[in-house]
Amino acid sequence: MSRMLKITATVLLLVIVITFIWLSTLNLNSYKPMIQQQVKDNTGLSLSLGDIEFSPWQPDVVSLNDVNVTLPSKKELVTVEHAKVDISLFSLLSNTITINDFELSGVSVMVDQELMEHFKSLPEKSPPSATDKPEQQKWIHIDR
Repeated sequence: MSRMLKITATVLLLVIVITFIWLSTLNLNSYKPMIQQQVKDNTGLSLSLGDIEFSPWQPDVVSLNDVNVTLPSKKELVTVEHAKVDISLFSLLSNTITINDFELSGVSVMVDQELMEHFKSLPEKSPPSATDKPEQQKWIHIDR
């Protein structure tokens, strides 16, 4: 029994160490082009992102720096100096992003007639239902 307990503890410790090493080497900045393209394809807006960071100690919290959203006319729509987003890791297993909490600092938002006209010109989109297949969903879909 004691030997089995030592083997189980060793395997568990090994899994924890490997997971920590993997999280430490994960570079979320490599996903920036995909995120920017998804925003462009789904909204017609341009997204500029600074650094995307997270800590292996808190892998469910993502920090974004220097976020800018611009209209097709290059007019700035939203500027955020720093954003901190708390996501549900379990929801990622089903290719869904669930945001539990978020914090914004240094926010500047521009609202004018051009913005309203831009969003009126977008096709109507609705949230996916449980019966929709991923290719039928109108929300941002992340492929692994």
